[in-house]
Amino acid sequence: MAIFEEVFGSKHKSVVDIINDIELLFDESRGAYNTSKPSYEKLLALFEEVSSTEHTNIAIIINNLASLHMSKEEYDKSKPLYEHSLKILNKFIDSNHHDVCIVTENYNHLLAKMDEN
Repeated sequence: MAIFEEVFGSKHKSVVDIINDIELLFDESRGAYNTSKPSYEKLLALFEEVSSTEHTNIAIIINNLASLHMSKEEYDKSKPLYEHSLKILNKFIDSNHHDVCIVTENYNHLLAKMDEN
């Protein structure tokens, strides 16, 4: 990571992508949900600074943040994030694209959970 930051700078898109991937792996492997939210919010702000606010990578970060809220049963916080993520993705890529399918599946899972409660 330090090498990428040194070569590209800490605000380069590739560095931000790597940080997102590391955060996601860390969350899944350690269940570190309490420390993840500030990291995702910081990552989202950083990515918006180096890219457009409507970029497919931003949609993925928003999806990850929504999934974090969902894992904590904060469904009211998850729903608008999933919807925003889908809005961005549907604007730029085909509805059959892998990323759209994943976010749609996550959103549908959320709606099912909300119906249960």
